[in-house]
Amino acid sequence: MVTGNEERPYWFVGAAFGAVDDQIDRFIEEGIWEVRRSDSNKAKHSQRINSMQPGDRIAIKSWFTQKYDLPFEASPGKAYTGIRIKATGTITGNPQDGLGVRVNWTRVDPPRDWYSYTNRRTVWEVRQGEGAIPWMADALIRFAFHNEPQDFQRFFGEDRGGHVKPKDEVVGHRLQMATGTILTSYGKLRAYLTGNAIYVGGAHVQRKWAKAATKAALANGQAVQATPGNGTVTLTFVPRPANAPPPKPPAAWAVPAVEQGNLEQLARTLYLSPLDSLAEIDDLLEDKRQVIFYGPPGTGKTYVAKALARHLADDDANRVTLVQFHPSYAYEDFVQGYRPTLDDGQLGYELKDGPLLQAAAAARRDYEAAEQLGDEPPMHFLVIDEINRGNLAKVFGELYYLLEYRDDGIWLQYSDMPFSLPPNLYVIGTMNTADRSIALVDLALRRRFHFVEFHPDEPPVNGVLREWLSEHVRGMEWVADVVDKANARLRERDAAEAAVGPSYFMQPGLDEEKVERIWKHSVLPYIEERLFGVEGVADAFALAKLRGEAAGGGASPDDGAEDEEA
Repeated sequence: MVTGNEERPYWFVGAAFGAVDDQIDRFIEEGIWEVRRSDSNKAKHSQRINSMQPGDRIAIKSWFTQKYDLPFEASPGKAYTGIRIKATGTITGNPQDGLGVRVNWTRVDPPRDWYSYTNRRTVWEVRQGEGAIPWMADALIRFAFHNEPQDFQRFFGEDRGGHVKPKDEVVGHRLQMATGTILTSYGKLRAYLTGNAIYVGGAHVQRKWAKAATKAALANGQAVQATPGNGTVTLTFVPRPANAPPPKPPAAWAVPAVEQGNLEQLARTLYLSPLDSLAEIDDLLEDKRQVIFYGPPGTGKTYVAKALARHLADDDANRVTLVQFHPSYAYEDFVQGYRPTLDDGQLGYELKDGPLLQAAAAARRDYEAAEQLGDEPPMHFLVIDEINRGNLAKVFGELYYLLEYRDDGIWLQYSDMPFSLPPNLYVIGTMNTADRSIALVDLALRRRFHFVEFHPDEPPVNGVLREWLSEHVRGMEWVADVVDKANARLRERDAAEAAVGPSYFMQPGLDEEKVERIWKHSVLPYIEERLFGVEGVADAFALAKLRGEAAGGGASPDDGAEDEEA
């Protein structure tokens, strides 16, 4: 139990005016705490500041994330949030100007670090026995103002009476299928096993648990059935029939409703193979938070990027931002810049946020709200189509730095406030290698992204067209043979980057006439452009000729060749 006036809040406040201008020494010396007078966010702080009363306890904190050298057994590579308590004090007066209070400070030397239950707000109000997880709020108050050490066993140790285990350990225990064992509980989020089923509560944790369950099922030759319930999802391991056909989507290569978190099912609806390909991409996103899909046109890069982002964002379109780069796209379009406005007929200019800052703001709002509740923050996505068509060094600007150093803040060109990327904002780019080889990509960009190849001859794309044809237009599987033959011929001519992708033919109502039209007006002109100056391209890549060769013969009998005269 925390001692003190249980009716009054405890205040945790920041002391930095920007990313590097720390005011703590001045605050302690002058016996005050205040926000910067020019702070554009002053209005949202003033109500809380004016509610502070003499006698309230207050602490100066700074927010951070940490991956290594943690004081508890942590999941490898996982970043944990923390706050550093630098000084504590008692409020002695409040001038009611909404800017600050007078404080009798005591410096905490050395500063003390607290993990898990944190908040980035400049003014954070914490009350005893309140909040989404009351016992955590009480523990934080005791830690900051009564020097009680944080109980890492309770926050991060084995599950005893509602305690939390690191996710990697939880996954390991879950996959052992320990019958009837409650594995983890975090506030109202709960997951446990009984028999061969996993019950998962809480929308944002369902995706994580389902992903790990799917991986385990794949390793054991099983599948995962997801059954929605009242606020829960039951994931049941069941035998997967050999050579079971994928479910038929309602339209050509459309994505039907998929159980949230079931990446195996999503891969099946997209006809991707192997079925754990999307789970691997998800792991890459967790590692760097940025990936690029690269390959020839027509391989489904953009389609898969949008489908995966929408799925991982809990099917919330507001959490997925799509932009397309082009040669005239600039920093002012993407990050922030001045835009013309009309005010009473007078031309003026107004500073506008681009899609990057808008997506980051939405992600940060959800991140801070989830953090306050002790929930896992939902994933937000920025999908950049044709990322290599823009002048990346010019368009990205400070983003080059921020993509690598997510925890740091940096001043933008048109702003006097530091900006950082929220941890729950992920970036998926698509790159057409027919336009520009990946070998020519800026090394700085390559270091910041994981690259995933989408090529018609390689997984996960190589079986897409054949699977789709067998499901939708039986008897037209020869089209996949023709495409394979054309791509093999392109490889022979050192033009593998110009391969023909499956998307050309994944269209409703596909028949022989439509295939001929697509080949004549889309595929063949594309190949001729990629092999410009090479003789005999039109003849070598003629549809009838390739179809005949794919069928095991020479030219097709209806290829238009005339009989020689005797």
